[in-house]
Amino acid sequence: VKMNFLDPILDPIKRISSHIDYVAQYRAERLFQVILTVCGVVGFLVGYATQQMSYMVIIVLAGSVVSGILVLPQWPFWRRNPLKWRKAGKADSSKKTYDSPAGKKKKKK
Repeated sequence: VKMNFLDPILDPIKRISSHIDYVAQYRAERLFQVILTVCGVVGFLVGYATQQMSYMVIIVLAGSVVSGILVLPQWPFWRRNPLKWRKAGKADSSKKTYDSPAGKKKKKK
């Protein structure tokens, strides 16, 4: 099912760069985990000290928003280590290609 009526809405979104390098993926995941862990611990301590669960929830939700703002958009600092692609070479038919094990037939005895 094609949804052509969504094309005018989705075209500007599709033009946004949506790639980050592998190093940045690791760093973004680590930053997300650290922010949520710190906010969880701080929220728990504040909530325990004040006996207000709402304070704990607000601190954890604030940490989620902050980590989302830092991690989800494709900021330029997430693209500092681009991949170095090899140049495409000509196909050499003299090189041996390897068959997959599933493609080999067993010999009958």
